[in-house]
Amino acid sequence: MTEDQNTTAADLPEEEAVTAAPQAEDQAVKAPEENDAESIYDVFATDKGMERTGIELDYGKLGKIRIARAGGANNRFTKVLEQKTRPYRRQMDADTMDEDVANTLLIEAFAETVVLGWEGIKDRNKQPMPFTRENVIKLFTDLPELFTDVREQAMKAANFRELGVETDSGN
Repeated sequence: MTEDQNTTAADLPEEEAVTAAPQAEDQAVKAPEENDAESIYDVFATDKGMERTGIELDYGKLGKIRIARAGGANNRFTKVLEQKTRPYRRQMDADTMDEDVANTLLIEAFAETVVLGWEGIKDRNKQPMPFTRENVIKLFTDLPELFTDVREQAMKAANFRELGVETDSGN
């Protein structure tokens, strides 16, 4: 932890201290309720098969992208990302790694292990883009906000739950 992360409410100016003060015990943070949940397992258990075989992100008439989970039971993602970042370990530990290099490595890992396929995706000229590793990298490099959305959906355990699978990427 850095010194900034150890700041307490007493260290802040009065107007900020009010928002940084811890909640009273009777105001405990509660997880969102699930309609059919009878056990904590119902809320947090994920479908390991679905984490590997993927879910579909439906972007309407713009196309659909099938993704596996980034992590969880998708061990390939973890292994590939580790392999790609190994040469940069010292830079990562020293927090000196170039952000563009880190993002490129992450996009490559997603292209190889998370994005499983797509349909209806078109290039800038409205021509169909075949699903290839290179095209995934190009699409995510050209459209960083799309990559952000796909990355967030792939890391969201709720999308791979046994109950109530969420595939709407519009959230």
